[in-house]
Amino acid sequence: MSTTPPFAQPLPLGAILPSGWLRKQLQTQADGLGGHLHEFWPDIKDSQWRGGSAEGWERVPYWLDGFVPLAFLLEDKRLIGVATEWMEIILAGQHDDGWFGPRTANESHGARQNDPWPQFILFKVFTQWHEATGDPRIVPAMLKAMRRIHEVMGETPLWDWAKMRWMELAISIKWLKEKTGEAWLDELLALAAEQGYNWQAHFENFEHMEKATKWTLENHVVNHAMALKEPLYRPGNNPYGFGKLTKFHGQANGMFSGDESLAGLFPSQGTELCAVVEAMFSLELRFAENGDVFDALRFERIAYNALPATFTNDMWGHQYDQQVNQVLCTDSKTKEETIFTTNGPRSNLFGLEPNFGCCTANFHQGWPKLTSHLWMQCTDGSLAALSLAPCTVSTEAVAFVVETDYPYGETVTIRAIRGSTDLHLPIPTFGVGISITQKTVTLTTLAPITLQVHSEMYHSPLDAYTETRPSGGVSVYVGSLLFGLKIGEDVRTDGPELWADREVHPTTPWNYALDLSKPLVLDKETLTITATGHRVPEWGLEKHAAGPLPKSPVAVTTPAETLLLVPYGSTLLRIAEFPVVAT
Repeated sequence: MSTTPPFAQPLPLGAILPSGWLRKQLQTQADGLGGHLHEFWPDIKDSQWRGGSAEGWERVPYWLDGFVPLAFLLEDKRLIGVATEWMEIILAGQHDDGWFGPRTANESHGARQNDPWPQFILFKVFTQWHEATGDPRIVPAMLKAMRRIHEVMGETPLWDWAKMRWMELAISIKWLKEKTGEAWLDELLALAAEQGYNWQAHFENFEHMEKATKWTLENHVVNHAMALKEPLYRPGNNPYGFGKLTKFHGQANGMFSGDESLAGLFPSQGTELCAVVEAMFSLELRFAENGDVFDALRFERIAYNALPATFTNDMWGHQYDQQVNQVLCTDSKTKEETIFTTNGPRSNLFGLEPNFGCCTANFHQGWPKLTSHLWMQCTDGSLAALSLAPCTVSTEAVAFVVETDYPYGETVTIRAIRGSTDLHLPIPTFGVGISITQKTVTLTTLAPITLQVHSEMYHSPLDAYTETRPSGGVSVYVGSLLFGLKIGEDVRTDGPELWADREVHPTTPWNYALDLSKPLVLDKETLTITATGHRVPEWGLEKHAAGPLPKSPVAVTTPAETLLLVPYGSTLLRIAEFPVVAT
C-alpha cells in the first residue's frame, strides 16, 4: 500500500453524466435485463434479502452495485424508485449487531453463517448511494457493520471468497476512513490484509502458467480480476499481476482467459463475464491511484471489446463465457463435449443465466462504473481522463462537455461550460501521430498531456494495424477496437421470453487465414475493414469450438477471397485471431 498521495480520486456518482453513444448504451441496459431483472428473476424478486426464499447471498448486492449507478446516471425516476425501495429494505433490516441481510448459509458455495463476503459488495453499494443522495444513515450504518465485521474476523479469520477478495472490503474501509477519520478502521484494514490471500506473493511466485485442469480458489479467473487492485491496499513491493496474466493467459480482447479457472492462450477457450467487469473496476481504481496510461489502454481494450461482445444488442441476453474465436454458440449437451475447463455445456449461450447466475447479477456494474470513472479529480485540482467517451462533467470548479464518437470516431471536442482547469488526457498512440488543436505530437512512449479547458479538439487518426499473437497468428485493431471476421449468424431462441436462451450458428465460412501482403482497407464511415484471406479447410471444429490455429505462415491452395472485418463488440460470432498466409 503506497504511502504517497494517490494520483486522483474518482468523482462522486452523478458528477459525470453520459451523452451520445454512451447514454444510448446505458439506456439499452436499462431497457434490457438491467432495468427489469428485479421484476421476474427469483434471485432478486424473491430474494432472502427482502424476506423471500430465493438466493440470499451475493446476488442482490452484486445487482445493486450496478443498478444504483445506472439509475442515477440516467436520472431515471422509475429506476431510482426501485433502488430507493431496495435501500430502504436493506437499511431497515440491519441486525442489532450491525450485520446486514440474511445470515443463512449458502451451502452450494460452501458459505457459512456470518459469511462476510456479501457484506463487502454491499458496502460498495452504500458508498455509491451516499454519493448520489447524501443519505445521512449510510455512514453510521457502515461503521456499525464494519465493527461487527471486525469482531467476526477476530473470531474466525477470513475464509474462501472473503479471503480471496478482501480488497473489496478495503475499498470501503478506505472510503469510510476518509469520511470519518475513525482510527480503528486502519486496524481493520491491516487485519484484512493479514487474513486475506497474499496476491503479492502469488504473483511474485506465479505458478499458473498453463491451462488449469482443476478448479481452485487460487486459479479462479474472477479472483484474479479483483486481485489486480490488491497492490493499492497491501504494503510491500506490490508486483502487478496483469503482465503475467497477459503472458500466460492473455486474449486479443484485452482480457485473460478463464472459464472459471485460468485457461491459457487458446483464443477459443473463453472468459467469464464477471471477470470482465471486475477487471474493468480494478483498472479504474488503479488508474486513480497511479495515473498509469498503460492501465487506461488496458481498460479501453477490455471495455470496448470484451464487455459489449458478451451481450446481445438489446442486452436481454448475455453469455457466461465469451470466446475471442467464437464460431458456434450451442449446447454441447455434456461436460465432456465442451471446450470449457470447469463450466458447463451451455456456458456460451446468450440468455438469462447460462451456466450460473453470478454474472446475471454482476454484469450490471460494467457500463455504469465505466461512466462514473471516466474523469477523476487529481490532487492538484486538475482532472484526468481514463477514457474519452461522450459525457458532461461537473465539479465545483468547472463544467465541460466531451463531444465525441470515440473510440468509434477520431475526433474529440472538449467544450467548457464554466470555469477553467488543467486536463490530463491519455494519448492512445497506437503507433500514429496525434494532433491536438494545431500542434502535432508523435510519441514513442505513452504519456498524458495537459490542456486548458476552453474549446479544445483532440484528434486520434483511425487506422488499421495488426498485433502478432503468441499463436503466431495476428489480430487486427483500429485504436482500442479489436476487429473480427463478420460471420453469418443464425440465432435460435429457446422460448418466447425476451431473456430466453439463444444458440447462434454460423451460416458462412469462418476458417480463413489473412494475407497480410494485401492491404487492410478501413472504411471510416462504416467502421469496417476489407481484407484478403484464404480458406484453410483443415481448420475445423473441436468440441463445438474453433480448433487450434494452424501454424503460421500457412501454405494455402484455396483462392483468395475478400473478407469483411467488423468491430469485435458488435458480433455474436467472429474470428478475431487469424493465422497468416505464407507469402
